[in-house]
Amino acid sequence: MCSVRKNRKNDSNKKHIVGLYQELLKNIPAKLPKTKMPYADNHYWIFGLVLNDDIKFNAKVAMEKLAQANIETRPFFYPLHL
Repeated sequence: MCSVRKNRKNDSNKKHIVGLYQELLKNIPAKLPKTKMPYADNHYWIFGLVLNDDIKFNAKVAMEKLAQANIETRPFFYPLHL
């Protein structure tokens, strides 16, 4: 029972953090992850975003700028079948 409560608290914390990310990043030229779909909830393991094709910088530059603000990032990839 203790682990169930701990998981619920972790989920609540993750949802709060994702809400902050969604709010703070809403005006950047990128596709943000869906927080809820009619058929499923996001488990918030990772908050991935995809930069729009029309931006004037690449992901590496974006990651460097975020690092300067003490925001950790890492690249991720589309599945090969898409």
